[in-house]
Amino acid sequence: MAKKTKVHYGKSNLLPERIEPKDEKIRISIIMEGDLLDALKTRAKELGRPYQTLMKEVLRKNLQIEIPGHFDFDALMQKVQEINTKLDHVQETEDQILAKRA
Repeated sequence: MAKKTKVHYGKSNLLPERIEPKDEKIRISIIMEGDLLDALKTRAKELGRPYQTLMKEVLRKNLQIEIPGHFDFDALMQKVQEINTKLDHVQETEDQILAKRA
């Protein structure tokens, strides 16, 4: 199991040593439409996770930033489909070759 990195909260310029951005949590304030926040909280509740965690996951996914320790099932399924398409093409080519020999 990987060693868990200590998470730092606060302003990065006040920290004594340089911390990787992925290990640093910065408090922000955001203004968003109420219906968007309601939808986010509803979806988070359905998934059984805090809405702020879901918000970070959505941002990472849409910005295509890897989520540490997260298994991306959708990306795996896309790769499986790509491989199956290539295998189908190989099978079709093999069938054509065998048909020409017959």
